[in-house]
Amino acid sequence: MRWFAAFALVSLLLLLGLFALAELLQIPVLTPGNFVLPTEPVPVACAIVGLLVLDVVLPVPSGLVMLAAGHQFGVLVGTSLVCLGALLGAVFAWELGRLGGRRLEKVVTVQERKKITRALNRWGMLFIVVTRPVPLVAEVVLLVAGAAAMSRLRVYTATVVGSVIPAVIFTYSGHLALDQDQALWVLFGTISIAVMFWLIGRKWMRA
Repeated sequence: MRWFAAFALVSLLLLLGLFALAELLQIPVLTPGNFVLPTEPVPVACAIVGLLVLDVVLPVPSGLVMLAAGHQFGVLVGTSLVCLGALLGAVFAWELGRLGGRRLEKVVTVQERKKITRALNRWGMLFIVVTRPVPLVAEVVLLVAGAAAMSRLRVYTATVVGSVIPAVIFTYSGHLALDQDQALWVLFGTISIAVMFWLIGRKWMRA
């Protein structure tokens, strides 16, 4: 999991630097608040949902995806899309974890798997809910839940419930980013929150 976490963190930092540079240079294509997205909403919505599903196996900056959802569709529709992406991602992760094998071992160490399994056995759905805002850890928990054959219904329900509050926060922030004066601060704040949760999750995984 270490290489996966390191790659994701580097990706976040590079994206943050890119948007900061775009803001300083006032590059319209890259400046937050001026996302260059297709005028047709359906392809954009599919892209948002698809990226959130791929977040299970790729270091997708889900925070930025949720910002884009709020920017393009507003809080209500954006949150709905994010929750749909989270649900489909949970389906994908559960099935992938259920298959197990070497692919799962590459993402989750034996020690991490045992630790998460114990937490799932003790806290059940609540553990999935509280780990949803934590980058990388959230996806790993779903994979282990599948490997442990935890009830699909419980996993999917907990995923959606745990995704609502982060989705509202990020999509609302994306909606605020329509204001050019607030765009960079919104981006910096939301990514800082994501990094903070990642550090907390990383510390817990290593404890």
